[in-house]
Amino acid sequence: MSVLLLAFLSLDPQCQRPDLVVHEAQRAAVRHGVPVTVILAAVMTETKCRNRVFRREWDGRCDIGLAQVHASCAEKRFYLDYRNNLTRAAEILSWSSMACSTRLRRTWQCKQTEWARYNWHSRSWRGSFRRWLRRLEDAIREKEGEV
Repeated sequence: MSVLLLAFLSLDPQCQRPDLVVHEAQRAAVRHGVPVTVILAAVMTETKCRNRVFRREWDGRCDIGLAQVHASCAEKRFYLDYRNNLTRAAEILSWSSMACSTRLRRTWQCKQTEWARYNWHSRSWRGSFRRWLRRLEDAIREKEGEV
């Protein structure tokens, strides 16, 4: 088992298919230039690694799957697939990161981007995302020490 998978499992032993989640997150991270730890921390923040989470929003669209991708409710089946959900999450994170880092780091402009709360370049992270990211990074260091 990989160190990343062991660390991720230590966050939530009840995670459904953690091997698939970690594998697809790694693939999406490489493709979109996003740290895999950021994707996994976003998954833990949004759903605690439960893939079937589905919520209808005020605008008639839905938050779907692991990373709670905001999309048309008609796309529910598509985004309940691990690969599609995590790929879309990585695309959004990559786009938000570029938007936040190329706008002269003006926080008010960064906050206008989708998922700006997951901008890992910012020192002003708040809330559960920061805690999940720190817990995952600490678990990785701990598991690397055991190997």
